[in-house]
Amino acid sequence: MATVSIGTPVGSVGIPCMSTGVALPAPGRTLTGMSYQVNDGPVHPIGAYVPTGGPWSFQVTPMDCPQPGPYSLTVFAGETGGGFGHDQKNFYRQP
Repeated sequence: MATVSIGTPVGSVGIPCMSTGVALPAPGRTLTGMSYQVNDGPVHPIGAYVPTGGPWSFQVTPMDCPQPGPYSLTVFAGETGGGFGHDQKNFYRQP
């Protein structure tokens, strides 16, 4: 199963901001896709990731977080063989 970790955003942040982290496939596998979701909003693809594992990034925008307040970010990673992993972090959008 792929392992995903979110490094940023955490705590109180201004928007837009970068979301960064690391995703690693299980041994002998490669990542086939990544995506993110804020709260229960739409799932968006993440294009900036390394298929063999490593850092990923994307920008969180006002479209993701339209109002100041608390938000939950979930990042998903799929891998060959059909496995997937995810991580979730809470953050607060500053006014």
